[in-house]
Formats: sequence, structure tokens, C-alpha cells
Amino acid sequence: MIGANLSALAAFAVMLAGSGKAQDRKAESNFPFEALHAWPVALGGAGAGLHGAQFSLLNPAAIVGDHAAEVSHRATPIGARDYAISVSFSGLWGTIHVGARRRDWGAIARDLGLYDLTAGEQSVSVGFARSIGGNRVTWGASLARLDANYLGARTGTWAFDGGTQAVVGRGFSLGIAVLQAGRGFESETGRAPLPTRLRPGAAWQGQIGKLHLTAAGDVPFSLHRDAKPDVHMGLELRATWGSVSAASRAGYRSLANRDGSGTREGTWALGGGLSMGPVAADVAYAFGAVFGDERFISLTVRW
Repeated sequence: MIGANLSALAAFAVMLAGSGKAQDRKAESNFPFEALHAWPVALGGAGAGLHGAQFSLLNPAAIVGDHAAEVSHRATPIGARDYAISVSFSGLWGTIHVGARRRDWGAIARDLGLYDLTAGEQSVSVGFARSIGGNRVTWGASLARLDANYLGARTGTWAFDGGTQAVVGRGFSLGIAVLQAGRGFESETGRAPLPTRLRPGAAWQGQIGKLHLTAAGDVPFSLHRDAKPDVHMGLELRATWGSVSAASRAGYRSLANRDGSGTREGTWALGGGLSMGPVAADVAYAFGAVFGDERFISLTVRW
């Protein structure tokens, strides 16, 4: 019980520091911006240069041409849960992507004996993307409303994402995005800026025998901090039998100076996916994350 309470207190300390409640006003918000779909998670969070709505949180240009609905879930050892749902529609003028997401910290609040209060974060976003140059170049932008309730302390703000992708030939594609741009969260002790990043990425897709290989790497730069860039990289092997395909994935991410202390957090991830016609299921495990090993499950339906 003591260990559980200490874990809960540590989790809330991190969360409240990110929300601007801590004394360090330079601390970036820890609002859950990271990718939640199991596919990019298993690639170490890489995918700014990959196509598909699964990578929309890494580059809004990735959604071009998608007709799909997605549901994702993240579970952590401390009891926090993330839920996300999104729908993409494509038409003559481009692709519209609508998404909603929530993280529930209620179990931690109960561990602390706060049964009358809840803790959670939620966001709603709308994105638009289209292609130019014969589908070899795409661009996209999204706007999200962010709201948080930390044990009765409410705060909210807006965030903007914008990006582009280009197919350069020989299986290579490039992407670059500006993510989480905005004023940040206001509180009584000051403003916690959003973790705004300039995120360049590259990907390569090709064949090795009968296997389809995808390699991706992103190197996001902080626009607020004097810090080394983060590193995200991953590899996927996929085999196809008619309308059925199966994939195995592995990735690594190294997050620099996340808390302003100059530290670096490294996390490995493993996962896989199975698709049958228009339906795909993906799973990922991230090892050694801040709150322990995490599990991600996603379901995608295309039409």
C-alpha cells in the first residue's frame, strides 16, 4: 500500500508540474500529446514520413485519402487509462479528420483518498489535408481544444499542428511537421508552455523477398528549450497472403530534457498487427516508460 501511494504521489507530481501548478514555470505541459495508436507506438513513436491516419498525431498531412475509423486504448501499471476515437473522410476537396481523446487518472485520485474529485485530460481535434503535385506532396493542418481537470483545478487551451509529406522516389518519403503550437496552459502560478516541436522524419518502404519492409525515423526539436533533439526510430516486417497480412514491429525512442533537468529517457517498444480486408488490429508494448510498461491496443476499419 505504501508503494502504491508513493507511485500515485509521484505520478501526480509529474502531472501537476506539467499543468503549471509546480514552481518551475518553465516546465512544459505533460498533456498526453504522444501517439496513441499501437502502430506508431511499436515503431518507437516514429512516423512523420509515413502515410495513414494512424500517424496523424505525428504529421497531419498523413491523413490524405483515408476513409477510416479508429479506436485505441492505452493501459499503464498505475491505473491511468487513455481512450481515443477518430474518423477520416476523403472527398473532392481533401480529407477531414475528427478525433477525440481522453486520459483518466481517477484510479490515482482514489488511491489518494479523493473520492469526490476526478483527474483527467481530454481533447477534441479537427484536421484537414490534401495532396498537390500528383499525390507526391501532401499538406495538412489540425486544431485541437485541450481541457484538463486536476482534482477540481480546471484549465484549457488550444493547440495547432501543421505539416507536409513528400514522396521522393526509390521507396523513400520525407515529412516535417510543427506540433503542439499554442500559448499553453494558464494557472495561478504562471503559464506552462505546450511542448512545441519541429518534427522532421524520413521513411523507406521496400521488398525483401516476399516480405514488405518499412523503416522510419523522426528527430523532433524543441522550440522552447535549449536541448538535444529526441530520437524515434522503428522497423516493420509485413507478410501478405491474399487479403490477410501480418506485421511485426520494433522501435526505440529517446526523449531529451523532458522535465527541464537535462535528463534523457529511453524506451523500447515491440508490437504487431493483423489485417483482414478492411479491418485491422494492432498491439504494442512500451517498456520502461515513465509509469512502467504500457500496453496499447488499436482497431481500424476502412471503407
